[in-house]
Amino acid sequence: MVHGRDGLNIPAFGLGTWRMGESKSERAAEIAALKLGLDEGVRLIDTAEMYGGGGAEEIVAEAVRGRRDEVFIVSKVMP
Repeated sequence: MVHGRDGLNIPAFGLGTWRMGESKSERAAEIAALKLGLDEGVRLIDTAEMYGGGGAEEIVAEAVRGRRDEVFIVSKVMP
């Protein structure tokens, strides 16, 4: 865990989403993979608006639906 200035304990380990959201045929498997990670205790997901042209962020949204308060989402923003 990394201790944030505001007192939050932020996980130092997370799931990455690079290359997710690029193929409609992989969508269900990608969502399932993230959900499995959450079920196994992973509490951080890393994504970016440029991954899959925003598709990765859609995958993340679906995977955390109903459990958003359980996970930290880290996203990079293009300049």
